[in-house]
Amino acid sequence: MDNTNSNPGSTRKLGGRRRVSSESISQFAHRTEITRRMSQIARYFTRYSAKEWQNYFLSTHFWGPVANWGLPLAAIADLKKNPDMISPNMTSALVIYSSVFMRFAWHVQPRNLLLFACHFTNFSAQSGQMLRYLNHNYLHVIEDPALKKQAQ
Repeated sequence: MDNTNSNPGSTRKLGGRRRVSSESISQFAHRTEITRRMSQIARYFTRYSAKEWQNYFLSTHFWGPVANWGLPLAAIADLKKNPDMISPNMTSALVIYSSVFMRFAWHVQPRNLLLFACHFTNFSAQSGQMLRYLNHNYLHVIEDPALKKQAQ
């Protein structure tokens, strides 16, 4: 009879006792942690009834931010366009707008994290656009990839 288990690294039988390797302990701990996290997620979603979820998905608290995602998506798409097309006035207005509404989304009760994420993304993209504008027109530190592509 063989004294080792068919699964190498998990356990070994020595003199009637099982010895557990550190690899199998860490695998068990990892599985336990995943199970614990999944349980927490399930508890969060079962805390609210189907009616409450339906009310959320049919409210402006959900659809307002969803409709608002057009702004950051357009800004991200514009990152590939020529920096000559960037309007500093509009970009500044959008940076300020997103800053104000990020604060609003954080302070409104209940917190609207979907709206916060939307405006954080828009703030980031518009800030990138403003940096591209400043670099292209004043700083000349980095050659814009959109201009490199156009030159080829």
